[in-house]
Amino acid sequence: AWTIQFGGKESGWAYAVAARDSDHVVVAGESNSSTDSVSNDAFVRKYTPDVAPTAKDFRLAARAPGADGPEPSQVVGSFSEAGSIRPVFGPHTTALMADGRVIVIGGHGRPRVWAPETGEWGKVSAPAVTRDWGQSTAVLPDGRVLIAGGESWETSGPVLAAEVWDPETASFAPAGSMAQPRMEPTLTALPDGRVLVTGDSAEAEVWDPATASFSPAGSSTQPRTGHSVTLLLDGRVLLVGGLESSHEGILATAEVWDPATGTFAPAGSLSEPRLGPEAIVLPDGRILVFGGADRRREIMSAEVYDPATGSFTLAGSLIERREMLM
Repeated sequence: AWTIQFGGKESGWAYAVAARDSDHVVVAGESNSSTDSVSNDAFVRKYTPDVAPTAKDFRLAARAPGADGPEPSQVVGSFSEAGSIRPVFGPHTTALMADGRVIVIGGHGRPRVWAPETGEWGKVSAPAVTRDWGQSTAVLPDGRVLIAGGESWETSGPVLAAEVWDPETASFAPAGSMAQPRMEPTLTALPDGRVLVTGDSAEAEVWDPATASFSPAGSSTQPRTGHSVTLLLDGRVLLVGGLESSHEGILATAEVWDPATGTFAPAGSLSEPRLGPEAIVLPDGRILVFGGADRRREIMSAEVYDPATGSFTLAGSLIERREMLM
């Protein structure tokens, strides 16, 4: 299976990997590269791998159009244009629905939905709460999308209220309020339909779709923000790296939340601290952690977490430096 990483100083940046259909990955965002043909504009691109992965290492997936790079024989895929969007979105979040459509929320425009069949964007009803940045989403088992956290420029403060977007009615509905204000929280959909909320506070919360309300879910061993969160195959949730709540130090520690007990436990440490890492579940249940940065540089090394041993091991290096992947 492919694990594709976007972003970085060399090729501009995209805010989110939005959707996939079999062998393709669609990226929606805003370019920030002088070499890009759509510099400082909104874009949608489709990535297509040319060959199947054959080795457990990093390969260069593709270059942004017009960017310098290695010979074509060294690149295993390519980007093609897949539409555009107005207005240009700022720091938004996306959610992939079961039917392949993608909703984009936040930034500098009202929510939009992208349809993979046509490559076109459609408007949806406005949410009750304006979120300009720092919000997060989670797709529920019934296909609805939970939106929580973030900040509104209208109120100049964090948003406690959550909402649910229903793709059947294309409308938003209230979904309770968090106890803690959170900027850029992580929302993790659990197998039982609930959603774990972490970040920007030591106190975690769980949202229950049956009551559309939040409740306490234990205290983390290390308050953190800017961390990665991954649902393990056994239903537990792994939190890795991030920034201390005081914003004074970057963390190398990891912890696991157990839904059976509602408690956190230490889960080993990375070889070096990482702010904004990416974490991907591998087919065998281990977790690949890569990207992110410390206070001096972007981190090139990758590591693998083994839930059976609760430890990390080094797993090669990236080809190019990447900025935070949050």
